[in-house]
Amino acid sequence: YSGECEGYIPHCSLYSGECEGYIPHCSLYSGECEGYIPHCSLYSGECEGYIPHCSLYSGECEGYIPHCSLYSGECEGYIPHCSLYSGERDGYIPHCSLYSGEGYIPHCSLYRLYPPLFPIYSGECEGYIPHCSLYSGECEGYIPHCSLYSGECEGYIPHCSLYSGECEGYIPHCSLYS
Repeated sequence: YSGECEGYIPHCSLYSGECEGYIPHCSLYSGECEGYIPHCSLYSGECEGYIPHCSLYSGECEGYIPHCSLYSGECEGYIPHCSLYSGERDGYIPHCSLYSGEGYIPHCSLYRLYPPLFPIYSGECEGYIPHCSLYSGECEGYIPHCSLYSGECEGYIPHCSLYSGECEGYIPHCSLYS
């Protein structure tokens, strides 16, 4: 739940800003949307097409990434069995949800820098967050059963994938609390 919202979007993972409707079968409603992207989890901005079998349509895309959840920028290939393709890459990350940079972390959801075989590595990290999909910055703890730890958190949101900042409540059955 983010911003000035009077309700929420059922069957969506995030409610953001002032929304008068929602996007069925999509995980995020963002801004003023006149349509939606079937079989996609996010509608973002003014889209003339969509990416079948992808969870996010972003910007002006001439192609799509089969079996990937996100199309980002100009891609010449794709990452099979991965949820995100980002930038230009020569390889791919099997069984990983995000490829970013050179290398990969098998069985990890995010690779950003080295070392390989290091679970959930982002930037200069001395540790990692078990049972979390992303390690971001200097963290002294972690959020069990959450996919992202961001900044200094004193609690966590059960059944939510992201904890961000100081939160007094949470959105059940939603993937993001912001």
